[in-house]
Formats: sequence, C-alpha cells, structure tokens
Amino acid sequence: MILPKNGGKKFENLVEDSCVRQGILCQRLKDTASQQFGNRNPSDFILYNGKTMLYLECKRHFDRLPLDQLRQIPEMEKLDIQDNMICGFIIKLVKKKDNTSIVRFLDLDTIKVLIEDLKAQGKASISYETLKKYTVVSRYLPERARVKRLDIIGLFEKIDICN
Repeated sequence: MILPKNGGKKFENLVEDSCVRQGILCQRLKDTASQQFGNRNPSDFILYNGKTMLYLECKRHFDRLPLDQLRQIPEMEKLDIQDNMICGFIIKLVKKKDNTSIVRFLDLDTIKVLIEDLKAQGKASISYETLKKYTVVSRYLPERARVKRLDIIGLFEKIDICN
C-alpha cells in the first residue's frame, strides 16, 4: 500500500482542527522540510493550554516509523526549555492490512531513550506494536460530528500530571 499523498498534512490538519475546537491555542509553524538553508523549525506546532507550552511534531506512517524520519530532535534539543514547556511527537501509525490506526504521544526524553533502545536491538524503526506501549492520545467522536478529533485537552492533562 502506498502512503496517500498529503497523509501527513491531513494528520496535521486534524491536530490543528482538534486544538481549535477544544480551545487550545495553536500556532502552526512554517514547514521547513523543503528549505535548504537557514534555521529549521523544531516542530509543526506550538500549543498552549494556559499552563503548558508544547512543541509538537506530527508523524504519520504505515506500520512503522523509520527512525531517520525523526529529524526534528536536534532542533528540539536546542530549545531553552523552561518549566511548563515540553517537546514531543504525536505519531499516528496505520496498519496496512486492516487500516486500523493508533495515535500516541512521546515526549522528547522518552523518544530519545526509545531510539537508543531500538538501535541497540539493531532496529531502524518504531513498530506499531512498540508504539502501542506509550501514552495514548484518545480519539473521540463529538456528538453529532462526523469528523474524528483528537483529545488534545486529555493529552495536556496527562502531560501536566507527569511534569
């Protein structure tokens, strides 16, 4: 199965729409993937819920996420992280065989440890099964809505408990 064109952008749109509908301040940063020179943005979004600022990078793939696709880590590491600031990845993996998907959040420290562990095992990607072990980002269907949204408020609640 070939990844549909703009599948990643559709996922980013879902994140942005979910934030807006839940009253989360959401700033989408300019996509720097095609830029050859200059500074790169550390993430796709900066989110703020009135308490915590989250630099959030979105990733969407089928079955596994290649580790070399996590190019934002060095830029995230350069940020001067203060109290109530966090960097992380929201990852959606879709199973090719039955089109089921999972969405998980991994903060920067967690993903760095995961990458180190996977490399020590000789693995070059994060599998669907591995990703299932991490923080769930709930999907819910609001009353009378036909479009699925991500529970961004719930994600912030989980982040705030851990910090």
